[in-house]
Amino acid sequence: FTAQLRNYLLEKAGLKLPENFLKRWLYVINEGKFTMEDIEKDFAGFLQMMTWNIVRKHYESTMNLTVGEEDMLTEAKALAQMQFAQYGMMNTPEDILENYSKDMLKNKDTARNIFERVSEEKVIEAVKNKVAVENKSVTIEEFNKLFEK
Repeated sequence: FTAQLRNYLLEKAGLKLPENFLKRWLYVINEGKFTMEDIEKDFAGFLQMMTWNIVRKHYESTMNLTVGEEDMLTEAKALAQMQFAQYGMMNTPEDILENYSKDMLKNKDTARNIFERVSEEKVIEAVKNKVAVENKSVTIEEFNKLFEK
């Protein structure tokens, strides 16, 4: 549902970004780390991500959605719990989760990723509450075809 809603919102927005400018910008800001061929190869994914960020921020603004410290900590705890579970630690004590989560949020990249994740969840949930959702039963084959797109 999230992927379908995101695609619908992107299509509805109909944003056209200056592709040649963005390709040149990516090349310059990365100071030669990537060739133009590298940028060209991965550009479609970058463009979709950039467009989604613009659309997401629009909905955050118009719907007055905010991501607070508590939201960030809650998401960090959920991620920490999943990480501990991967190592067989299913019932990690709350104080360990809390401390580990706070340490995760000290890392700028991790904090940014968590923020983006929480922000997207809030936008999707807010928009989902404004649209009519139709539940539909599908066969395994129909379900698998959804992922081929």
